[in-house]
Amino acid sequence: MLENISLSSVSGDFSPISLFLEADIVVKLVMIGLLLASVWTWTIIISFALKIGRTQNKSEKFERAFTAAENVDNFYESHGKSTLPVAK
Repeated sequence: MLENISLSSVSGDFSPISLFLEADIVVKLVMIGLLLASVWTWTIIISFALKIGRTQNKSEKFERAFTAAENVDNFYESHGKSTLPVAK
């Protein structure tokens, strides 16, 4: 019985691109949706990482200026409107 099964329809190429090209339209749409969701997620992750890095640099600069200040009242007058979390 197994001798009658023809394997000629199987291409033998299991690369992701060939599997995608041979897939049904529903599978292609799901894979494209997953790819777009992945790109969107990584964009959010990278943008937040960059934002955290910038905030950390600004906070360190603020802390250095604060510790170097001789008069806290004058420092607060000049830096009191800062939007940094460490300044609040």
